[in-house]
Amino acid sequence: MTSKGRIFALGTFDGVHIGHARLLDFLVRQARRKGLEPAVAMFEYSPRLFLQDAPQVRLLTTIQERQDIITARFGIRRFFVMPMQKWFFGIVAEDFLAHLVFAWNAKQLVCGENFCLGADQACHGGNLDTFGAAIGLRGKSLKLVTRQTPVSSTRVRGLIAEGDLTNARRLLGRDYEISGKVVKGRGVASRELGFPTANVDVDIRKILPLGVFKATVVGFEQTAVVNIGVRPTFAGASQGPDAVKVEAHILDFSGNLYNKALKLRLERKLRPERHFSNKEELRQQIARDIEAC
Repeated sequence: MTSKGRIFALGTFDGVHIGHARLLDFLVRQARRKGLEPAVAMFEYSPRLFLQDAPQVRLLTTIQERQDIITARFGIRRFFVMPMQKWFFGIVAEDFLAHLVFAWNAKQLVCGENFCLGADQACHGGNLDTFGAAIGLRGKSLKLVTRQTPVSSTRVRGLIAEGDLTNARRLLGRDYEISGKVVKGRGVASRELGFPTANVDVDIRKILPLGVFKATVVGFEQTAVVNIGVRPTFAGASQGPDAVKVEAHILDFSGNLYNKALKLRLERKLRPERHFSNKEELRQQIARDIEAC
């Protein structure tokens, strides 16, 4: 336990968008001013979806991606992941706040104005300071806005799903990234089309825009043409979100990437994915995609 105490930001922080950035900037400034350690307590995904038993959860960022972004941008290294379990959402606000104070050494909390605490959601951004007063816990809520425009993870998810990378970039403050381990594919792109691809096994919960994109391979800093979709030209192509595959052709690269982690920064949509009447048409289109990059 840290002796100087901690100041916590509470939330889900999916995407770590520019609204979250405003909150985290405030957290770091307050930590410096008060001599506290900045920390983030986050949910894996929206508690609302958990309590509704949503059959499918789609994320902009995994827990690890969020932590990596927050550490790289804000220098915060202390994280607490709150459990997605029924018993946790039955805890009243007073008990949760007491746990923050006595187990996690919290001295101050910050959250978005719409954040609620407790089984009855009686504690929220507007009265957080009142609820914490009895145990010496200060509270502050902020609007997650930029230029008076509200920013939400839900809005960014919709933009990514539509393939609108330009407006998603404005709200995220950076390009959208996807990552995963390179796995063996069918080898059709290399064997029959002449364009070797890395098949990236992306977390199934990540929102993926469909189409063909220009991307940069993070770390390599090389350009890639990335196809995200169900490969409708090839026999046996299946449908549904679970059938979506990510294939990256890295320009001017040769080497074995199997079982290695690959991160792709999506920069621009080149075209929608579509069915071609034969593989030669597809090969010619891929050549044009490479030229467009």
